[in-house]
Amino acid sequence: MPKTRPGLGIGSLPRGRENYQACQRFHTSTDMTAQQIYDKGLEEVDRIEKLIRKV
Repeated sequence: MPKTRPGLGIGSLPRGRENYQACQRFHTSTDMTAQQIYDKGLEEVDRIEKLIRKV
């Protein structure tokens, strides 16, 4: 398609990664990377599942 950008997501735009990180900092109030946030989420799911299994 001639009028579309070549890549996917904001990362394909000029300074896209920097803009993504700025939006992430704004919405999460943290300097954690996207991967760190994702990993923390997995840890929390595991922790909560263990608590539920005890019940």
